[in-house]
Amino acid sequence: MKKLTLSMLLLFSIFSCNKDGETNGGEQTKPIDINRSIEVTDIKPKEGGLGTGVIINGENFGNDTSKIEVYFNEKKALLLKVKPTVIYAMVPKQPGDLSEIKIVAKNVAKPLEAVLKDVRFQYHIKASVTTVAGVFNVSAVKDGPALEANFKRPSFVAVSDDNIIIVSDDDAGRVAALSLQDNKVYTLSTDFSYPWQSSYTPDQSALFIAERTTASKPILFRGLYRNKNWLEPVPFYDQKDNNGNYILGTETIVGMTADQEYVYLITSGAKKLVRVHQQTRKVELIGEKLNLSSWSYLAFNKKDGYVYLASEEWGRVYRFDPKYTPAGNDKPWIGNGQLEHLIGTGRGKVREGVGTSAQTGSLSGISCDADGNVYTCDFDNHVIWKIDPQLNATVVAGTPGVSGYKDGIPKESQFNSPYGVYATSDGILYVADTFNRVIRCVAIQ
Repeated sequence: MKKLTLSMLLLFSIFSCNKDGETNGGEQTKPIDINRSIEVTDIKPKEGGLGTGVIINGENFGNDTSKIEVYFNEKKALLLKVKPTVIYAMVPKQPGDLSEIKIVAKNVAKPLEAVLKDVRFQYHIKASVTTVAGVFNVSAVKDGPALEANFKRPSFVAVSDDNIIIVSDDDAGRVAALSLQDNKVYTLSTDFSYPWQSSYTPDQSALFIAERTTASKPILFRGLYRNKNWLEPVPFYDQKDNNGNYILGTETIVGMTADQEYVYLITSGAKKLVRVHQQTRKVELIGEKLNLSSWSYLAFNKKDGYVYLASEEWGRVYRFDPKYTPAGNDKPWIGNGQLEHLIGTGRGKVREGVGTSAQTGSLSGISCDADGNVYTCDFDNHVIWKIDPQLNATVVAGTPGVSGYKDGIPKESQFNSPYGVYATSDGILYVADTFNRVIRCVAIQ
């Protein structure tokens, strides 16, 4: 069971075969036959937790993941691959102690569905940390099978709902993709100078990756798009103000995030905060000379519409409303009065708590899940923090103050200055464990 969970090693090993032992060369390719019923006959394994890989056998599933849905009770599972007689999927978060398995055909001329009879999937609450890509302590550039691939310095990650993990390998000037379905790492682009923090739009149609250094200027960031298979990065450029000066100029971009309409960037020392319209590409200054530490990182929380900010030097978390527009202004303007201090008393050793009673070390990457929880990396203390909507700040993974490399139980695991974290909609965290040179997966319930 443990080997199936999250790392999906068993699923990766069997993707080349169907239930009858066919190889990919003879893979079934029949679409759903709307004149036949769907049948579901078995699921393996019959128990597990969040992220467990399952194999569902049956008939008339087709071969298109966009036309099939799998439900554990009323919670939809993530599909990895569909063949006419087998579905590969991942167990969703907390569907119930015992789950009825239902298969539904959608986007077809005739609605079809089937339920697995006389079998219920038993759900276990559990938590684990696993390595999903990279070789421990090897700093290099190498594509290939996930656990044989290398990263020079993986700093940030962004994860799509179809389990494609985009890695900013900043010292290599490289953006890589890790496909959990194919268990492979491959280079997407070497067009970047220093690819840095990245962010999907809420609908995941686009991914934006910041260019950190002045060497790339006037390029601010690049956009990758789902309809182009995340290839051919499109540069977004700085623009000049009314005095003929570039709005960001030579400032170092340290944090970025995106909502559905804008990309937000913050520079070193919080000297400038800008937004860039994704369609018109207009660059607007919406804040400057904010009272923050030298480096800050951003995350858009679609649950409440705020942008959350992790302050590296001060060990604090803030938030602001990116739409706040003072009276008499025709666009937002974020001043120090709009920064709401949520977590942290100042950089130091780990102290869990509520609101400003909690104490963290230096914070970097920050991300928000679908429930509004906020996660951030503490690279001083080598841990991952969770901040819930009630501002309870707790360590969810890593051993406080201990730098190392260890998978397993989250609070017994070890990281080495993790920099980037990204939360999927189903509650799984992916971490750029920067100085271990690997990508880790944290499943917490």
